[in-house]
Amino acid sequence: MGRRPARTGSGHLPAYGRLLLDVLRGDPALSIRGDEAEEAWRVLEPVLSAWERDLVPLEEYPAGSAGPAPRLAMPELRQDLLHEGIIMPTES
Repeated sequence: MGRRPARTGSGHLPAYGRLLLDVLRGDPALSIRGDEAEEAWRVLEPVLSAWERDLVPLEEYPAGSAGPAPRLAMPELRQDLLHEGIIMPTES
């Protein structure tokens, strides 16, 4: 028995569905290599950890707005981000 492709009903997939379908079909332009994923997590994990420990506030702002106030959007003005090792620990 041969396999038939799954049908989506209307023939239209949302953007994320198209992305997943293309990845499953083997389009390498739509995914990242394992070493890229590991590097992304290496950078992101300290940030997530700092948020979890309330070392750095997770700023919120209304959906559809221009984003955080300029004072909050400029890291050089954020005293809570300027302490060495809080976000990205120095390598030993």
